[in-house]
Amino acid sequence: IANRLEPDWLLLDYRSIDKGTPIIGPDNFVECGNGRVMAIILAAKDIPERFAAYRSRLRELAPEFALSPTEVNRMAVPVLVRLRLTPVDRRAFAEECNARTTIESSAIEIARTDAQKITPAMLSSLDVLEDETIGDALRSVRNKPFTSAFLNKLPAYEQAGLVDAQGILSQQGVRRMAMAVFVATFKGDVGIRLAERFFESTDVNVINAFNGISRSLGLLAQAESLTASGERLPEYAIGEDLAKAIAIFSAIKKTPGMTVGKYIAQLQLETRELTPFQERLLVVLDEHARSAKRIGAILSTYAQMVIDSLPPQQAAFMPEVRLTKEQ
Repeated sequence: IANRLEPDWLLLDYRSIDKGTPIIGPDNFVECGNGRVMAIILAAKDIPERFAAYRSRLRELAPEFALSPTEVNRMAVPVLVRLRLTPVDRRAFAEECNARTTIESSAIEIARTDAQKITPAMLSSLDVLEDETIGDALRSVRNKPFTSAFLNKLPAYEQAGLVDAQGILSQQGVRRMAMAVFVATFKGDVGIRLAERFFESTDVNVINAFNGISRSLGLLAQAESLTASGERLPEYAIGEDLAKAIAIFSAIKKTPGMTVGKYIAQLQLETRELTPFQERLLVVLDEHARSAKRIGAILSTYAQMVIDSLPPQQAAFMPEVRLTKEQ
C-alpha cells in the first residue's frame, strides 16, 4: 500500500469502512484501516515522494475538515482519520472492517440465487439519490420496503447475519444485496463483473458512474429482460457494453497522465478493445463523470427507448422506424 499510496483513496469520503480515511475509537485506537495507517507511516519513513503527495492532497482538502494547511504543515506525520461516535460491539465492528473486499466464488453463487428473489417491481422501487452510493441507498429509511422484501425471502438465520441489533444493514448485508441487485439487472456474468468492479473501485469518477447506473436500475432491468427474452431486439442489450466501458474507464483512471481523450486518440484499428458503441459510452461516462444524476438520466432514457421500441416481428415490417443502437 505504501509503494502505491493513493492520496484520494485515503482522504476522500467513500461512505464505506473499507475505503477512505481510517476509523478510530474514542481512545484513539485504530479500529478500521490499520493497514492504511501503517502504510502512511511507512511511506513517511521510506517513500518520501508518496508521502509528499499524501500531505499535499491533505493540505488541499484541509478546509473541508475545518483545518488549515498551516496546521497540516506543522505535523510531522499527519494522518486524517474518522472518529467513531456510535456505540458498537467493538470486536464485531473490527471484524466487519477487516472482512475481505474481494468477491469469492461462493459469494457469486449466492448472488445468482439471491438475484432470483428480486422482482422488476422491487428494482423499480429502489430509490438512489444524486450523491449516494447504492450502499447508502440500501441503508436509507426510504428504501426499507425494498430491503425488507429482500430479507423476508431469506431464512431467519441468514437474515440475522445481514443486519445489526438496530435492524440496519451491516456491511455484509449491503454487499450481498448490492451484488444481487446487479445480477438481477444484468443477467449472467455481466452482472458479476459489474459488481466486482463496483466493490473494488476507489476512483471517485468510476464510483459516480456506478451511482448513475444505480439510479437507472429499474428501467435497465426491464430493458435487459426484454432483450434477453427476444421481446425487443437483442442487440439493444447494454449490460456487456457497460461492463467493458467501465473496465477501460477504471484502468484509464489508474494510469498516471492517461485520459479518455488520449485513449481514444491513440487507438489503432487493429488494437481496438471496444466497439464504436462502447467507445461512445466510455466518452459519455467521462463527460458526465461528476454527475451521477446525469449518467442515470442518460441510461434511463436509453432503457426507456428500448422498452418503447417495437418487438422484432413488428420492426421487420416497419424497418423505417427501427433505430440503431447508436441512435
